[in-house]
Amino acid sequence: MTSPDHSSLAEQKLSKGQEWALFLVAILPIAVIVRLISEYAVNVPYGDEWSLLPLFAKWHDHQLTFADLFRQHNEHRIFFPKLIYLTCARWTHWNVRSEMFFSVLLCCVTSAGIYFLIQRTIAATPRKRLLLWALINLLIFAPVQAENWLWGFQLQVILPTLCLIGSLALLSSALPELAKVLGASLLAVVATFSFGGGLLLWPAIAFYLLCKGEGLSWLICWIAAFVLITFIYFTGYTGHPIPGPQFGNPLDYFAYFVEFIGIALSRSSLTTGAAITAGTIGAMAFLLYLIGWWLFLKSPREMRVAAAPWLALGAYAILSAALSAYMRVSNGPQQALNSRYASISLNLYIALVGLVAVAAQSLRARQGPARFAKLVVSGEAPFFTAVVTLSALSFPAAIDHMEILHSVRLEGLARLQFCKIIGPSEKLRNALLIGTPLPMIMQDVDLADRLQLVNPTIRHSAALRDAEDRPQRSTPEFGRCESLIPKEAALEVRGWSFLPRRGRPGPCAVLAYESAGNWVAFALSDIRESRADIVKEMKSRRYSDSGWRRVIHRNELPEGAARISAWALDPVAGEVYKLPGDFIAP
Repeated sequence: MTSPDHSSLAEQKLSKGQEWALFLVAILPIAVIVRLISEYAVNVPYGDEWSLLPLFAKWHDHQLTFADLFRQHNEHRIFFPKLIYLTCARWTHWNVRSEMFFSVLLCCVTSAGIYFLIQRTIAATPRKRLLLWALINLLIFAPVQAENWLWGFQLQVILPTLCLIGSLALLSSALPELAKVLGASLLAVVATFSFGGGLLLWPAIAFYLLCKGEGLSWLICWIAAFVLITFIYFTGYTGHPIPGPQFGNPLDYFAYFVEFIGIALSRSSLTTGAAITAGTIGAMAFLLYLIGWWLFLKSPREMRVAAAPWLALGAYAILSAALSAYMRVSNGPQQALNSRYASISLNLYIALVGLVAVAAQSLRARQGPARFAKLVVSGEAPFFTAVVTLSALSFPAAIDHMEILHSVRLEGLARLQFCKIIGPSEKLRNALLIGTPLPMIMQDVDLADRLQLVNPTIRHSAALRDAEDRPQRSTPEFGRCESLIPKEAALEVRGWSFLPRRGRPGPCAVLAYESAGNWVAFALSDIRESRADIVKEMKSRRYSDSGWRRVIHRNELPEGAARISAWALDPVAGEVYKLPGDFIAP
């Protein structure tokens, strides 16, 4: 009996330590996106979330029916997301941040499914599998999907990808054939009734079955189920005319298509430069996918079976891009640069990572066309490097986008809190993307208020009280009210505000007049200004956008309102802080 080789044991321990280190690196993108959501998310209903209020009211009044859940939302049927929204609203009093973190949870499950696929399809060392998983997690949890991370309603876009990965993992497993197909069918149904694009899972999985060479009977059963589910989906469906290209140019379809694909590794900006960059990346990714599909078509069955899940995942992204181009091209090709589409197009790059890894590993083992072996193997590392580089380059722009979304939502929350006192405005409607016409907005606000679904609660009293009980504040830690300038039939009030606890400028200032010893709110500032002088005074660039301004028409001031003050507003806490500087209205 030989004694153990101590150097060999040390190498094993080092290898195990490296694997744990790689595991931590692989899950680092999850921690980063959780941190970013924690910093930039705002608990305020936004966009389509306002359309859920009647659903919540029916549930609250015990009048909710299956038809309410099945009812069409735009061109989608979001049956399963509605169940999630209702559950989150019940457990959290509709803290929409819970839906955002639920999206992260869905992506974590998706990531776990992808790691399973890596293990089933790529014959590599554990270390390389972890490196591939880390690269894919960099895509799954990329901040470039800013809109979806900071908009809980968009979890419906993430659900179909989870269902597709789950289906592919099931079909690649060692379970009995009947269990695999039934499980995949159930997940495809969930995807179909979560998002309109979920219908595309059916042809994507049919493509997987073809690539894998499954029996014709299973394929026929799958197509029959697809026809049945499609019939149910479109029963009672209200269609809308689909206009063509905005300027009648058929090339707009292709431009939209490649920009949609490219946004996952680009930046969300409606500029010509961003469109060219995204379009170039998207066109190259699409071409690379076609080359990969052709290569695996000519490869041995074992190599083609290993590539089948990744080919299906890429097909889903490409079909989604084509469908979106057909449906949305009337808004112009640059509409494809919205960051919410990155959650779909990133599937193509995940697929390419898998395909390149499968091809390189198989060709190293002398499987597949030998004439391509050297090219594929030598191109593996540069391709992975390009994905990492593009992801890194898109990161700063994505953070800027999150900052913009945060600022807009904060202003919307501020205006929502004061809308019953001051009245709703177009700024409220635009900041929170409320589809209801301005005269009817208060109906939605009253309903949310009755159901106690807005936190902090909407203000019902115009009387202001300093959160620190300092109504005679003289120190400028929250800012200053600097001037009141008379103009023709108006007064212009200027100042700056900052929220020390948040480490950022206030979204707007509250203007108040003195009445019987109390301060009464009557307006919010409506113009933000950059203030280099405040940056210099406070020695921090965080104060850059702290300036505010408001022109007050004389008829906005109540009779006898002689003294005017301004208050910094923290809408997240629902608190106000009086700023130094009161002025007598001339």
